[in-house]
This record gives sequence, structure tokens and C-alpha cells, in this order.
Amino acid sequence: MLHELVNYADSHGLGEAGFVSKRIRFLIQFSPKGEYLGLHDYGRSGEEFPSVPNLQFSGDTPKRQFIVDTVDFLTLCPWFFLVFKKAIDKLLNALKKEDDFEEIVSFAESISMLLDERNYSALRQSGSIENWAKILGKGGRETPAIKTFLKAGGEVEKLFNSEDFKLFDAIEKLKRATANLLEGLKQEKDFAEIDSFSRQVMALVAEKKYLEIREKDIKKNWATLLKRQHRAGRSEIKSFLAKNGPVHAFFNNGEFKRIGKHQFCLRLLHQAAEVEPILGTIAKAMGDQSVLEKIHNDLLNAKPAAKSSNNATFAILDKNDVQILFKKHSLHDWWKTKQTEFLDNISSKNARCFLSGEKINPLLTHPKIKGLGGVGGNAETSLISFKEGRPSFQSYGFIQGENAAISVESSVKYAAVVNHLLNRQHQRLAGAEIIYWYSKEVQPEEDIIQAAFSGLGNFEEDDDVEENTVQRQAQAHIDAKEFLKSVAAGERYDLRDVQYCALTLQGNQGRAVIQNWMEGCFADLAANIEQWFSDLEIPRISGIGFAKTPKIETLITCLLKEKKPKQKYPDWIKPVTGFRDAIWWAAVGGRVVPFPENTVRQALLRIRESTLTDEWANAIDSNGEQTGWRRARLYGRIGFIKAYLIRNTKQEIAMENREEMKNSVYWLGSLFAVLADLQRAAHKSDGGKNVKATIVDRFYTTASTCPKLVHGRLIAQSQHHLRKLENKNQNAAFAINREIAAINQKIDFSEVPDMLPLPEQSWFALGYYQQIAEMNGRKSAASAAKKANLKKGEN
Repeated sequence: MLHELVNYADSHGLGEAGFVSKRIRFLIQFSPKGEYLGLHDYGRSGEEFPSVPNLQFSGDTPKRQFIVDTVDFLTLCPWFFLVFKKAIDKLLNALKKEDDFEEIVSFAESISMLLDERNYSALRQSGSIENWAKILGKGGRETPAIKTFLKAGGEVEKLFNSEDFKLFDAIEKLKRATANLLEGLKQEKDFAEIDSFSRQVMALVAEKKYLEIREKDIKKNWATLLKRQHRAGRSEIKSFLAKNGPVHAFFNNGEFKRIGKHQFCLRLLHQAAEVEPILGTIAKAMGDQSVLEKIHNDLLNAKPAAKSSNNATFAILDKNDVQILFKKHSLHDWWKTKQTEFLDNISSKNARCFLSGEKINPLLTHPKIKGLGGVGGNAETSLISFKEGRPSFQSYGFIQGENAAISVESSVKYAAVVNHLLNRQHQRLAGAEIIYWYSKEVQPEEDIIQAAFSGLGNFEEDDDVEENTVQRQAQAHIDAKEFLKSVAAGERYDLRDVQYCALTLQGNQGRAVIQNWMEGCFADLAANIEQWFSDLEIPRISGIGFAKTPKIETLITCLLKEKKPKQKYPDWIKPVTGFRDAIWWAAVGGRVVPFPENTVRQALLRIRESTLTDEWANAIDSNGEQTGWRRARLYGRIGFIKAYLIRNTKQEIAMENREEMKNSVYWLGSLFAVLADLQRAAHKSDGGKNVKATIVDRFYTTASTCPKLVHGRLIAQSQHHLRKLENKNQNAAFAINREIAAINQKIDFSEVPDMLPLPEQSWFALGYYQQIAEMNGRKSAASAAKKANLKKGEN
């Protein structure tokens, strides 16, 4: 399967190792001399670039891109601090008419200055929520603006809970804890070594060299040094290294990681300066706080406002010429080499790639799949992943991706293809995504997998349309079937050698799960889908023409009860996800693929339920709400039952010539429909309103499962209804009586079991539905003839 994805990537130019497709919003523009000239904004949605340098694996190295990155990591923009300043400005505007406004402004400006200087100690004391409340709450005023500013979870509280502040607290805690630790270890033999190492660490912390701290693995080295000579049990060491201790708090802070990633971005720019010297100049400028502040200001004044997740890159603006640096061939080649260096540092194991068979350094963490968030996954999921540090994923000494050795090139390609198809050629099916492709490009009208999802013929289901519209829809249906037949017969030489592949994916939080894989010949696929449509084909409930073949999604969801108004879609479809793939396989696999019997039980259950509710009536009533949707569900259930009988009982069913049906239970269903129609006609002729409890309401479930129990009673009741109808309309009573007699002649009760098994219950439902459609067709024809005669008389 992954081989096919890699082959697709090769044939379509997707998935070059070290490069991905990304949307970029901002160009950070510099002059050839390295002067910052401002931002170029591509707008809210950004501009798509196909080959953006991107580090595809992690390890000891921060997982970042090269030259292109989010503005958060590339420019280290203090987003929340700037948002806090805007909140102060908004507050001041709301308080302009206050008597002590100048005092409030002076206090706010002093806080802003401390914020700019990152003077956290003074800021925590001066800008505490108590001090803000004291100066803002003078005179007992409580305006909405002040309440928002000071409330729990408000602007001041958010400021002091920001990652930047947490890192400051973690550093202060680490300083104090280190001093206390050294005081307690002075008598140790290797105290000089511990003292020297600790001072080196604290010097790096003071200089904010967080990337160096990370790369030197100081957290692990500190633990190794302190635990020498069985000192691990000492309380001061245990608290120092504990999960909630100062070391852990410092190393796991989000701001620590953020600054480390920013420093990694700048380091790569300096390294790439060997092939493009301007990058060294830019890296130096990006390390200048005054330049960063200009960029921060431009980002915050962008319209719409920049988001920390927006991607940005560097460009050189020389007069009117704009050069986007990452597109330079020299940097392209340099990045390929750099990728190899990273991989050699991360994994030195010599293994065979599962896909290519070549000797490789296996990739530890694979590229992410995006687009499964709506089908149970996270925004980014992994198709191949192994939990780091878990013994159960470390058999034979392998860690992470070494358990399924795949090269960087192959992993990038399969991920690129899945992401590409999830954006361009996919279908959502009852909580899963199906991506598919062909070995050769086909025209949209020749995309038969798309046809399988949308139904045969491009028209909307509506029984209440004019005759010429029905004819056009019928012709579209015929044309689509003829195309499928011509492909299956090999008459389309241009499509003879085409192959298809289809992959069903579902998310499971952080993992992408493969549910199904299909591949085969285009001609066989056309033949199977043509059979699929034929098996599902049923007459419309109006009796005029055939219904549009239901979409696969409708076919699956029609097995459910109606969705409740506030019910979430994933919760609604959960009961059918277990047999979703079986139905999809039945659609493309041909008649050799049977229907799961539990799906047919669900279809029959829904039909029985709908006869007791308004759903069946509303599907027939042209003025009912959501009539088209309910009809589609009804057609799906009846079509489902017909296809089941054809595939599982190996019987051909010709819906257009029902007189040749030899099954007695089928005719019992038809008889039940005639008796129900007789009851309605008799009640109407007697001047009554709608029947409160029809024989359908009272007897359909029993008649469709144990017909012998109620058949005699129904026939006896029909004589009463016939006499009532005969008093008002002898012709109608005679016609119905004749039809009852004709159907009774087709029923051999010796063939009818006492309790109907699943196939026989299906025959009953099919006979019941088709009889209703035929009676509706006769009524429509009689009504049309009456209108024609009236029109003729007027002329």
C-alpha cells in the first residue's frame, strides 16, 4: 500500500525529502545591506508555496523549518504582552473622564515600561492585581472595563500566568534551589565538580542560551552528576530533580522551548551563510532587539492582525525586485545536505527500508497527516508512530521509528501524497475519509468513484417535478449507465489500462488508522459500480420512473434513526461505523461481495419503525417538511433490501416486470399495501377524517414477520371496508376487490413459514413498497388523464 503512495508521489512530483507545501503570509523584507524594510502581507489565507524547507524529524534537535517558520518562533514576538498593552489602552480610553485620570495614566505607563524592559521582579511588585485594583477602584467605581481587566481570568491575571512570567519564576526558583543545593553538598568529595558545573549552567541561563542548554542535555547531566556514589536518596537532591522540582519546572516551560527554537532558527541562518552570505547579515539583524521590536510592531498593525501561527520567511527587496531567499537553488542543495547531517546525528542504526529495501538510517518520527480532524483525529496525526520511552515499543533495542524502518525520502513522499489527496481528491464516508487516485488522469465526468459517492446521474431527488424534467433526469441516468457499460466492455481504449487505488483513513486522536485498502482495474471497477447501481435501482414512490441511486453516505446513514436536532454527527453515526467498510467494499467489489446480514436487519427495523411514525408518511407527502431527504432515506432502505436479496440469495429481481415475481411473501407484502389503501379509501368515502390507527400502524410488524397470524383477520376486515366503500363508489370497490383476488392467486401459503427469516422479511418489505409505488403511479396517470380530458373539453 505505501509503495503505491510512493509511486504516486514520484509520478506527480510530490514529497521531496526536506521540503513540504506551506502557506506563507508574511515576507520579512531586508535590503541587500541587511536593513529591515518592512513586511509584505499576502493576506489572511497566505500564499501557497510547493517546496518549503522543513525539518521532517526531531530527536535532540528542535523540530523546526529552515528560513520559513511561524512568526512566533522566527521573530519571538511577545504576543500576550502586546495584547496586554492594547488592553491598557482600551481601559484608558474608557476612563478619560475620571478625575484621577492622569494618575491612572502615569501608573499604566510605568507598568508598560517595566513590561518593555522585562523587569519582572519590579513588575510583579508594582503591577500586582492588588495595586491595579487599588488605583482603578478609587471612589468605589466599578465600570465594565475595570471588571474585565481585573476579574478572575482577566487581563492582569493572564499576564502573570503567561509562559514568559512562568519562566521568570522558574529561573528564580532554580537560582535559589541551586544555591541551597550547593550549600548542602559542600562536604562531598566531588563538590568542586558539582559547583563548577552548576555555575556553568547558571551562566548559560543568565545569557538565555537556551538552545545550548537543551543540546548539552544539561537536565540529564545534572542528574548523573548529583546521583554519583549513591546520593540519589538525599532529600535535597530528590526535591531538586523531582517532577515538580526546580529543574523540571525550568526545562518544561513553554517559553524555554520557544526561545530555544528561535535560537535554532538563527543558528541555521548563520550556518547557511556559507552559501548565501546575506543570511548571516539577516541573522545578526534578527538578534537585534530594536529590529525585532520594529517587526513586532508591524505584525501587530497588520490587517487583519497577525497570528502567532502565521508562517513568514525572508526576502531581499532591491528597488522593485523581490527575491524570496528559500527559493534559491544554492540553499535548496544546502538544505538537502543538512537534512542528512541531522539524520546521521539522530540515528546511526543501519537498517533496511521496509519500502525500498535500501540500507538507511531509519526515520524516528514521521511527517504528520493533516485533515483527519473531522473523523476522530487531531489536527495533525501520525500514520506510523511509536511512543518514545515506552519499553513495550523498544523490542530488540529499537526506539521509535526504528521499529518500522523507513527512509526519510519514502516517509516524506507517502505523507505528502496523503495530505495532497485529503485536500484535493477525497470523500467523507460516515466518519472516515476515503482518498483515491488513478494510474492515469481521467476527466471529472469519468471519475466513477466520485459517481459511486454522488449517485448515478447528476440530478436532485424530487418526485413532484414536471414530466420533461423527469425525462431529462432519466436520460442522465441512462447516459451514466451507458458510460459504465462501455468501460466495462473495453470499448473505451483510452481507459483500458487504467488502475485505481482507494485508501480508507480514520483518526484515533493522535494516530491515523488505515481501515481499508483497495486496488484494481478501472474496467472491473466500472462493471462493479454499474452492477451496484442496478442492484439498488427501485421505482419512485410516485410510481413515475426510477429513483436516483442513493449516495453511499445516505445508504449507510439510512440505517439510523433520524438525527436529533442537537445531536453531533460523530455521535449519530457511531452505530454504523462497524459495517461502513463492508458496504463500501460491496459497492466497488461486485456481486461476489455479500451484504452483512446485520445491516439488512437494521434496514428492516428502520422500515418497521417508520411505518409507526411520520417519517414514512412525510416521505410520501409532497408538502411535508424535508420530504426530499426522507425520500432519499426511504429509497436507500428499500434499495438496500433489494441489493441484499440479489447478492445474498442469488436471485435476479426485475422491478419493471413485477408480475413475474414468484415469491409468495413478496405478494403478501403487496396484499398488505392494497388492504391498507382499501381502509383509507373506505374511511374517506364514509366522510371520516384520517384514520387514527391504520392497519399499517397496528399490524405491519406482525404481518412482516409472522403473516399467518394476522392474514385471516386482515381479510375479514377488508370485507367490512369493501362494503363501506361499495355504498359510495361501486367501481372503486370492484377494482380493489379484483386486485385483492388477483394477488391472492399468486400466494401459496404452503411456501410461507410461520416465522419469516431475514430474506423473507425483505421480500415482504419490497412487495409492500412496490405495490404502493404502483398504486401511486396509477393514481397519477388517472389524474393526468382527467386533466387532459378537461383541457380537451375546454378547447
